[in-house]
Amino acid sequence: MKRYFTKLILVLIITLSKAVVCFGLKLDNYPQIKQISDQLVSDGVYNEQEIEALFAKVELKPKVVEAFKKPAEKLSWAKYRDLFITRKVISNGVEFWNEHQQLLSNASNQFGVPEEIIVAVLGVETRFGKSMGSHAVINSLSTLSVDFERRREFFQSELSSFLKLVKSDGIDPLNTLGSYAGAMGIPQFIASSYQAYAIDYDGDGRRDLINSYADAIGSVANYFNLHKWIKDAPVKTRIKKIDARQYSSLRQTGKSAQHDVSEILNAGVKIAGEFNGDLAADIIELYGKDGKQYELVFENFYVIKRYNQSNLYAMAITELSEAIKNKRKS
Repeated sequence: MKRYFTKLILVLIITLSKAVVCFGLKLDNYPQIKQISDQLVSDGVYNEQEIEALFAKVELKPKVVEAFKKPAEKLSWAKYRDLFITRKVISNGVEFWNEHQQLLSNASNQFGVPEEIIVAVLGVETRFGKSMGSHAVINSLSTLSVDFERRREFFQSELSSFLKLVKSDGIDPLNTLGSYAGAMGIPQFIASSYQAYAIDYDGDGRRDLINSYADAIGSVANYFNLHKWIKDAPVKTRIKKIDARQYSSLRQTGKSAQHDVSEILNAGVKIAGEFNGDLAADIIELYGKDGKQYELVFENFYVIKRYNQSNLYAMAITELSEAIKNKRKS
């Protein structure tokens, strides 16, 4: 019996020691991350003991890599729309707008971005700050830096940015939660965007996208402004009539609009509303509840896509913003 318990204790010790290894990241075993940490030490952002101690508490999470195989952006427009444009989200958007009316008005006036667009972004991203993610950002970025081959270099850069942000903005490196992709805070900025576009909009001396609605609102407006949002310009309009040939020659092909309204109208396409013929525009195809639908998108649509490169995302922001604005007026 004594020998049995001795063996049992040895098994438990071995098991626990293995568990400790799993729940700590030894830099020498991960050259991708070791290179980042060495550079940060060389730059004087961390000392060697500090960075090693930090990563000793980091956990690699294979599930975040799996999550990239099922992105919402692979859904049809009909299904994607139903995720973000609901009665509850619209109602909560009106409530959020009313609660932060002065901040939104100030940001809109200062940066030229419509209040409803700012509200819609926060609605789609985190349900107005109520759902900011459940993944430790450092765990997600470390895992993706090692295991996500397709975008490994991007996430290595984001991990480096996050570790710098931790120091510059006083962010908790281990307990900051976000999306599986490492986006964080009320507006879900990735670390490099946090560094580049986040602003202190409540005047307390620090940028805080996790706890400050003022900073989140101001930072979203600043982001779009710096990505060349065109004040008082349209985002999109419905196409009423189009054929396959017209779509093929006028469809979206790049990261900015390649055609203009006059060219599109002269080709015989029928659109809802009247717009300046010089406005840059493209045509996109979506799969809605009634099948294929076509939309004319303007340059501001592409500005929204700088936040997320999906047409579905930009369309959700646009339609949610319209729904919230209309509901608030009613």
